[in-house]
Amino acid sequence: MSQDSERAASNLVCFMLGAAIGAAVALLYAPREGAETRRILGTKAEEAKEKATELGESVSTTARDKWHTVSEKVQEFRSRNPLPTSAEETPLEEPEAV
Repeated sequence: MSQDSERAASNLVCFMLGAAIGAAVALLYAPREGAETRRILGTKAEEAKEKATELGESVSTTARDKWHTVSEKVQEFRSRNPLPTSAEETPLEEPEAV
C-alpha cells in the first residue's frame, strides 16, 4: 500500500470512530427520557432486523432462480453434447432452501 492509501484508510477509520462516539454522546445527552430512548432504539433495531430478513429472502430467491437457470443450461448442453460413456448420468439436485 502506498502512504497516501494508508493515510486515507487511517483517516476513514478515525472518521468512523468519531461518528460512533458522537452518536453515543448524542444519545446520552438527548433531551428524552431513558425509556423513550430505549423504545426508539428498540424500534430501530426491529426495523433493521426486518430489513435484514427481507434481504436474506431476496438473496435466497435470486440464488434459487440462478440455480434453476444454470441447471437448465447444463441440461441443454448435455442434450446437445452427450458424453461418450455408458455411465448413467445423474440429474442435478436443487440446493436446500435456507
